[in-house]
Amino acid sequence: MVKLTVNLSKQMYNLKTQTAIHALNVALYKTVDPKERAKIENQIEQLKKESMKKLFEIVKERDDLQKALKELVDSFGKSKEDLEYKISELERIEEVAENGIDIDKIQIAESVIFVSGNPYGKTSDVTQFHNPCIAEKAIIDIANGCKFLKTNFFGNKTYESFYQGCSCEYGFGPKHGSIVDRIELRNPKKELSDNEKDACIYYLKNYENILVK
Repeated sequence: MVKLTVNLSKQMYNLKTQTAIHALNVALYKTVDPKERAKIENQIEQLKKESMKKLFEIVKERDDLQKALKELVDSFGKSKEDLEYKISELERIEEVAENGIDIDKIQIAESVIFVSGNPYGKTSDVTQFHNPCIAEKAIIDIANGCKFLKTNFFGNKTYESFYQGCSCEYGFGPKHGSIVDRIELRNPKKELSDNEKDACIYYLKNYENILVK
């Protein structure tokens, strides 16, 4: 903003100089007296010299303008991304509402928990050992006051050709592989109200119908 102000000040100064030179040229055209004409020509030359830029000034001004342009483009890009995300989220909620889902509960739940990937993924823990998937685990934990979710997130990971359950403490991850599915509290220190618990359970049970298309 400061750079833009400086550049605008320079432009205003140049505009005033050009206006003054134009006014003097008009006066020169109307003046007949040789002494007066010489005086006006002197003033015009002086103004022209003052308005001429040194090479280093041209380079510096160009650099300042390029930096200002980059800042403007970056700022626009960020604002554009933010607006596009907000629009897509509102479109998603509209679509969810059209499908008969309670959008009040969805918005409450999304302010409390964060879900990514496929919480109903059939990992080896589910298919081979018949353990509940992470969505089912989270539903039970939320109903019981988030005893696990207060310190850990429920997750699944992929490692080589394996797809396994992998729940970790907040701030940590698996030694091998990458987390691909996750359910966690946005604020693990916050105690959930009954309405928030109900909304989170409702959200997880209807998650497949809430996903962004």
